[in-house]
Amino acid sequence: MLRESSNIHGCSILTKDNGGFYYFEITMQRRGNLTSVIRYLDPNNYPATTVTVKQQYDMTGNLVSQSSHGIQKNYGYSLETQYAYPQSMTQGATDPNSLNRVKTTSSYDFNTGLLRSATDANGRASVMNYYPETLRPKDIVSPTGALTSIEYDDVALRITQTQRLSVNGQVAAKTLRSVNGIGQVTKEQSLAIQGINGASDVWDIVDTGYDQFGRISNISRP
Repeated sequence: MLRESSNIHGCSILTKDNGGFYYFEITMQRRGNLTSVIRYLDPNNYPATTVTVKQQYDMTGNLVSQSSHGIQKNYGYSLETQYAYPQSMTQGATDPNSLNRVKTTSSYDFNTGLLRSATDANGRASVMNYYPETLRPKDIVSPTGALTSIEYDDVALRITQTQRLSVNGQVAAKTLRSVNGIGQVTKEQSLAIQGINGASDVWDIVDTGYDQFGRISNISRP
């Protein structure tokens, strides 16, 4: 049996078992940011089997800290994005001076909020670009310099994704996805062997069919 109790920033909620039924005790004092969740693995062995997740927020309601089982996550915001998006995330030991902590960072487009770059714990950055007309992803440059580019054909309802070893390098992989009017993939073509010296490319093709409710009804083999 799993039972939970929560404290939502001045509002205590306790789930109780009353002869097989559950009811809630709620006391509201202030507004509602979830500050702690206690999970009971075994309600009869409290508190030895509880897991507590604690959360803290800034004055705008952004989650800035989350801790459980000696592991803590801290999220950083700044005026650069008007405190709208987390620009850094540090996780690891609760001691801020501990070496057992890693940090990742992100940067965003101020006008759209789209993610423009992400730096991993090793300081390696990925860069994202978007089509200005639709704000859909255009290309991603990975920390290794590899390029993933995405093209959209809205008339043929086809999305082409090409991966290269470098920005102008050799094609490493290529996938064409045809979709229906509600965005479900009906055909996926993956480049198996790239043709050279005038030879044709060899493709693996998978067709997917759907029933009248949008559920998958059949999938072909490559």
